[in-house]
Amino acid sequence: MSPYGWIDQALETVHRADWYRSVREIAGPSAPWIELEGQRLLNFASNDYLGLAGDPRLAEAAITAIQTWGTGTGGSRLVSGHRPIHQQLERAIATWKQTAAALVFSSGYLANLGTINALVGGRDLILADVYNHASLKQGARLTGAKLLEYRHKNMVDLRAQLARHRGEYRRCLLLTDGVFSMDGDLAPLRELCELAERFNADVLPVLVQRWMLQPFAIVINQPWDGCRWIIDKWQTAIRLWHSRHRDRRSHSPPTEGICWCAMLPVPDTGRADGTEARNRLRRSGKLRAVCAAKLAPLLPQS
Repeated sequence: MSPYGWIDQALETVHRADWYRSVREIAGPSAPWIELEGQRLLNFASNDYLGLAGDPRLAEAAITAIQTWGTGTGGSRLVSGHRPIHQQLERAIATWKQTAAALVFSSGYLANLGTINALVGGRDLILADVYNHASLKQGARLTGAKLLEYRHKNMVDLRAQLARHRGEYRRCLLLTDGVFSMDGDLAPLRELCELAERFNADVLPVLVQRWMLQPFAIVINQPWDGCRWIIDKWQTAIRLWHSRHRDRRSHSPPTEGICWCAMLPVPDTGRADGTEARNRLRRSGKLRAVCAAKLAPLLPQS
C-alpha cells in the first residue's frame, strides 16, 4: 500500500461530505460587476468595500512605485531594511488616526497572529466571541493561553466567564471582531470596555474609534486583505516590534506603501471628509439586510 494512500482517503472523505473547495475564474478586475462563466453577476463576496481596487489614483500610484522601487523588498524589514515609503506610510497612518505610532503587517491574517501572540502567553486567558474571524481564532490558539469563547455578543455570558475565571490568570484579553463579516452586525464595544475595566482585562477589537473609546490597539482593514495595527502605547509598540510574524516575513512591496500613501488620509473617491465612503457602506448594509429578509441568495451556489 502506498504510504500516501491516506491522502486519497482524506480527499474522498471531504468529497463525500461535500466539503471540497474549488476556485472559479473571474474575468476582469475586481469590481461590483464581474463575469463568471459567461454570466454578468453582481458581486457581494468581495471585501473591496469602498471600491478602491479599481481606483485610478491607486493604479497610477502603483505604476509609479514599480518604476521607482521595483516589485519586491528582498526580504523582511528586520534583515533587509525597509524603504522610505514604508516609514512614510506608518507615519501617515499614525497622523491620520492620531496615535503615537503605527506598525504595518503585510496581511490581516499575520497582523492578528502576530499581535495576539505578542500580547498574551501561556499564563494568560483569552475570552473570544464565538463568531470571530478565523484569523483571530487561529492567532488566539497559537498563543498557548487558555482560550474560552462566549456566546455571540452576549455580555451576560462574558461577564459570568470573567467572574469565574479571571482570577486564575496573569492577564486577560477580550478578543472580538468590530464588524462581524458574515452577519454584518457590530460588536458591543462600549460594554466590552466596561467589562474590561471592571475585571482588569484588555480589549482587542476592530474599529474602536467609532465609539471614541481608548483601547491599546485597533485594526484598519484594506481591500487587499491587509491590516494596519495602530499602536497607542509605547510598551505595546515595543513588544509588537519584536513580533516574529512581522520580522520574519518578507515585507510588503513598495507598491502597497505607495498606494496607501496616495489614499490617505481618508479612503474616499470624492469627499475629503469620507462621507461618500461611509454612505457607500451604509447602502451596502441596507441592501444586504433586504436580501436577508427576503431570503434571496447573493451568490450562485457552487
